[in-house]
Amino acid sequence: MRNWLPLLLILALTLAACGDDSPPPPTPAASPASPDATAEPQSAFELEPLVPGLRVRNGLTVLAHSEGVREGMGYFFAEVRNDSDQWLSQVDAVIYALDQGGLKLGEISANPLLTDIPPGQVFYAGQSFALPDGYADTQRWLWYTPAEKPSLQGVFNLPASVTSQSVGESGLYTVSGTAQNTAGADLYFPVIDVVLIGPDDDLVGLAHAALLTGRDDGMWPAGVEAPFDAQFSFISVGPELVSEVRISAVGYLVP
Repeated sequence: MRNWLPLLLILALTLAACGDDSPPPPTPAASPASPDATAEPQSAFELEPLVPGLRVRNGLTVLAHSEGVREGMGYFFAEVRNDSDQWLSQVDAVIYALDQGGLKLGEISANPLLTDIPPGQVFYAGQSFALPDGYADTQRWLWYTPAEKPSLQGVFNLPASVTSQSVGESGLYTVSGTAQNTAGADLYFPVIDVVLIGPDDDLVGLAHAALLTGRDDGMWPAGVEAPFDAQFSFISVGPELVSEVRISAVGYLVP
């Protein structure tokens, strides 16, 4: 089985990062923050201006989100729940950087590294990015591809805890902790998302941590509590204003 596990891992993560061919661009909405997207996000640099704001496909509920600019970097972070009655085989989070006239200056992927997200599950998406010349605002999309049944069975909400958090010698904010496989079976492809919370319960940082299982085959043995480290290349507030750390720990059963 170990010979095909790396290929399955690549496939699972690719599903979370790639989308189908997109239809023509949507007509700009009358409101700068339309709650429901009616067409898929676009990747081409069309000449038609876009309206800044957040576009969310029906079936997703944004529990919290933050966006803005700090020290020459833009950012968007979101806590999202799957309120559809379907599994999400992939989630696309796209940030379009816009100029003053609403024309696209760039496209930033903010996809989660998860696949087969079940109904009712909370997950995180987001990214920071260097501001392009002429930057004025963003249009942000949260989109998904549904599935009648999952291709991989995910075990979500595994227990995790923080052991330390501080600015490290590298100058990056670092969170260390542990996560435990309580699924009663070996898991693969662990995804550990670490979210920083700041003033007013804003999401101020998001990083994907490496889980150190001590194995080279991607397996997270049943019952094992393994350490992780997450380094944040960007947070949207001063480190002293970080008030809380949230951790999402997920692993997958291999058929």
